[in-house]
Amino acid sequence: MVLLLFFGVQLGGGSCKSTSKAYNCKKKKVSYGTGVWKMQFYADYSIINGGKDTINKIYSQSISGLVTSSGEKFRYIRRTETSSKKSSCEIFG
Repeated sequence: MVLLLFFGVQLGGGSCKSTSKAYNCKKKKVSYGTGVWKMQFYADYSIINGGKDTINKIYSQSISGLVTSSGEKFRYIRRTETSSKKSSCEIFG
């Protein structure tokens, strides 16, 4: 599963529960910054054992730097991975 395709992505907070079928996380803070700007959002996702990982929800996204902005929208490119492509999303708007 790919939440961001950047080196240096940090995950924090939230909670995760492991079952025999999946590793489920809620309210995980995902952030990335270059020193000039920072992007962050919260995610609920599931990593399925032997199955297709899923991005369940993305929310509270913001970008800060020279100009601070919040409420950017995410477009889910693929919420659930397939045999050849990972689940992913992108900022738009």
